[in-house]
Amino acid sequence: MAAVEIDGDDAVLKLGHMEDVEAMHVHSISAPLTAVQSVAEVDDPWSDLRGVKEVGTEIPGKTMVGTRKGEGFKDFCAIHKAGPAVVVTFDPAVSEYNRWIVSGGIADVPAGLKR
Repeated sequence: MAAVEIDGDDAVLKLGHMEDVEAMHVHSISAPLTAVQSVAEVDDPWSDLRGVKEVGTEIPGKTMVGTRKGEGFKDFCAIHKAGPAVVVTFDPAVSEYNRWIVSGGIADVPAGLKR
């Protein structure tokens, strides 16, 4: 299962083995903590998806692990089934991804990341 962690001055999204395969071998993504603009829990991550799958695995309503891209944005998702998810929004001038959308609750996010 994907986990959002803090490593020094970076926010890190670490993928589990199966997610690593689903995402086409990404394993982890990082961004400076200073790039974090907001962290929020959403009840339905599927309604927060935007753009189209660029790379990764998508089974609508079941799994989305990988990159979604649209005009002017790039998001990374690690979503499995229904249930809550955390949306971490980043400053696009500093981070490769505009958002991470990760299955789990806000309680799973380190306190130093919550804004």
